[in-house]
Amino acid sequence: MKRISFYSILLAGLAAFTFVSCEKDLYDPEAAKAEVNKNVQNVFGVQFSENQDWSSTVSGEITITTNADIDNLVKLQILTCSPFGSADGNGATVLNEIPVTKGQTVTLNYDAPSYRERLYAACVYADNTYYIKGFKPGQESVSFATSTKAKAKAKVTRALPAAPTINRSERSFNNLRTEQSDKAAFALWKNSGWENDILYQMADVDEDPQLIFPQDYSEDERADLRDIINSFLQNRKVINGVRYNDNREKIVTSDFMMLEGNYMETTGDAEITFAPIYYNAGTEISGCHIYYYYYKPEQIAGKSEAEVVQFLKDLPKYKAIQVSRATRTSKPKYFQDMAYYPHLLKDSIMRVQQYTLIYWGDGTPEIGTTTGEYLFPAGYRIGVMMRSGIETNGTVTKAGNENSVIAGCLYSDGRLNTEVNQYGNLKNANLENNDPRVAIFGANNMTYLCFEDGTDQDFNDLIIEVDGGIKRVPQRFELAKNVYTFCYEDRNLGDYDMNDIIIKAQRIDRTHVKYSIEACGANDELYIKNINGEILNENTEIHEYFHAASNQFVNVEKDGFSANPVQEIVEVDPMFSFTNASTRPYIFNKSTGANIHIAEKGEDPHAIMLPCDFKYPLEHICIKDAYPLFNNWGQNEITDTDWFTYPELDKVYPNSVFK
Repeated sequence: MKRISFYSILLAGLAAFTFVSCEKDLYDPEAAKAEVNKNVQNVFGVQFSENQDWSSTVSGEITITTNADIDNLVKLQILTCSPFGSADGNGATVLNEIPVTKGQTVTLNYDAPSYRERLYAACVYADNTYYIKGFKPGQESVSFATSTKAKAKAKVTRALPAAPTINRSERSFNNLRTEQSDKAAFALWKNSGWENDILYQMADVDEDPQLIFPQDYSEDERADLRDIINSFLQNRKVINGVRYNDNREKIVTSDFMMLEGNYMETTGDAEITFAPIYYNAGTEISGCHIYYYYYKPEQIAGKSEAEVVQFLKDLPKYKAIQVSRATRTSKPKYFQDMAYYPHLLKDSIMRVQQYTLIYWGDGTPEIGTTTGEYLFPAGYRIGVMMRSGIETNGTVTKAGNENSVIAGCLYSDGRLNTEVNQYGNLKNANLENNDPRVAIFGANNMTYLCFEDGTDQDFNDLIIEVDGGIKRVPQRFELAKNVYTFCYEDRNLGDYDMNDIIIKAQRIDRTHVKYSIEACGANDELYIKNINGEILNENTEIHEYFHAASNQFVNVEKDGFSANPVQEIVEVDPMFSFTNASTRPYIFNKSTGANIHIAEKGEDPHAIMLPCDFKYPLEHICIKDAYPLFNNWGQNEITDTDWFTYPELDKVYPNSVFK
């Protein structure tokens, strides 16, 4: 709405006392307010809450001690979410940062999206690897001393066998099905190369000789781990108003989850342990076992792809975890022995047992003769397999016969899943034939295995925390600074397309902010106040920044006039906040003499600030039509507070021109 001057009704009533060239802040006598409210009702069709302050941003400050388990620390950041990802699909951005060294205590302030229930402090390595710590907005301090890594080492409460010995073997499901490949259900296993696939373990299933009992997580560790897991494995989407998990898409496109091969590399400097994590939001495994196998890279050097796959099929597979006993993670069977963990039922993240991986030497083990060592030599690659289903006396029975739809040997190396990914109901997972059934990611100096045993693609059916002598999975990031968007209407009886003036901003560090003039959908003579830059000053009219005529719209129409933004970095106070009305930008409309400030409680939404790189509506499209959840939020300030993350893409300006 461009040609009728801002607050024209008000100014007409005051014409005898003032001149339009004089600046007037919003003064709202009841007559003018009633006219504005009537227009709001006509445009939006709803009555907005009197408590709505139109703020989508929460501000705060926090004191952080940078005592994470890293030495080459270079900077500290505050992030909108975990750098590994977020449940809403919006990636992490930096709210503030400062150079630091290990052990410093610093105080930083932040302006964050109000819908974020947790923010993150991040210690950043010199190579851009991150170590994170979650905190709630409003929390006063954070220390990394009680982080996951600090207490991850097992406190052994039982003696492990001094000379562990292989004393049992059986055939895998893959092996058994090669004998029954004449049956239609198992035709895929004909000439599949699984004829020599043998599974080995130390003792009978009830003895769990590799089991140790570690310290459980502290409350602080539990919160950290919940943040990390949710970052990876609650990738929520919204389609037709329904939110659901779609972790496979995220995993396939991820830069920090291992999929090709999915092997861990041994370092030889510590024992390797597997700890199943009970994760209330996803864990659903029952009646399965975890196996591992290993080899040296030189053993496959020079082999063809087919030869490598056959080599892997022929390797001995060793049992690591007896999930079918007290570690069974189906609810409530997981808690068969409440003497161990009666206090854990209320918690959604827990680690109650830990298992050592044993190095059994190279070659084929001999029953009753082959002994192992608890320390793996350096230079081996370790793969994992989940055996899902129930077996009896080494034969294909209940879960493995031709009527079974769930049983199988599911590998982290997708090349070993060619048959099982096409078998029974397992083929309904929409996985490629050679897709892995395990994803591996690293966070906070730990490694996590995420299993998919069925068809829902959430990859959280079982999660295992790996500690000890393996190389950590790389997880380096280049995170952008968070963008804030200021949207203004240029008159009181607006059309609320919120694009008459668009300003975007970034906090570069504690004392510098970058401002960017992005778009103009107005005809009035407009000036920006409170940026106080040399380029972005109070004397340059908006259209002049874009070399546009006074009646020309800029960057608000799909096929209209477009121009690069005009930007400048200005110095600010270390405690600067975008929510502080005295320091954030506002607009002077010289055509009407009105100053246009960000809307406050009880006012109409004539100007709003969003804590993101906001996709603003196209010209003449009301914000309620470009963002279907806007009215919900306007009527109830605690509802759909993330409304601005769900645009109708055909109704917003297609590309941010912010640079």
